[in-house]
Amino acid sequence: RIFYPIFIFDGTVAGTSTAAFPRMQFLMETLQDLHDNLKSFGSHLYVFHGNPVDVFCRLFEEWGVTRLTFEQDPEPIWQKRDNDVKELCFKREVECIERVSHTLWDPHLIIKENGGVAPLTYAMFCQVTEIVGQPSAPVKDPEFTGISLPVSDNHNEKYGLPSIESLGVKPESEYQASPYCRYLGGETKALK
Repeated sequence: RIFYPIFIFDGTVAGTSTAAFPRMQFLMETLQDLHDNLKSFGSHLYVFHGNPVDVFCRLFEEWGVTRLTFEQDPEPIWQKRDNDVKELCFKREVECIERVSHTLWDPHLIIKENGGVAPLTYAMFCQVTEIVGQPSAPVKDPEFTGISLPVSDNHNEKYGLPSIESLGVKPESEYQASPYCRYLGGETKALK
């Protein structure tokens, strides 16, 4: 089994088309943290640019992909993109696994249990989550025993993280360039 962890900059993902410097900096720090954690297992994060369907078409052929897993994006604006990827997987007979990780509960389940509409108040949300039950416990760290984690010699040139500036985002003020207090991106910082 081979594992390729990837992230695709499609020009709109995570609000990157309209993101200000702080949001983009947080995203880039998070991706760098993910990359560093993957390196501790002997892997790297593969970064691509372009339409996800086009990227996956190429990777399915090039890497012989048989299974694709991705994080469910609960925002309606991204449903078409995700559905297009799932349709591609179906056509190419690639197993597709979508997981909830943006939120503690599956938003679709919360809406379903609230009669098909999103809870409009915190009190209503709490009532619905009482019905649904506790969220799933955090998963354990991944176990990569027996899994190949290929990294090419020219990985950074081909698949490395871009700079914020290369994505066209710059600090809007001197304060943003070196803020006094800010939230740092990445799971490692969040767990401290």
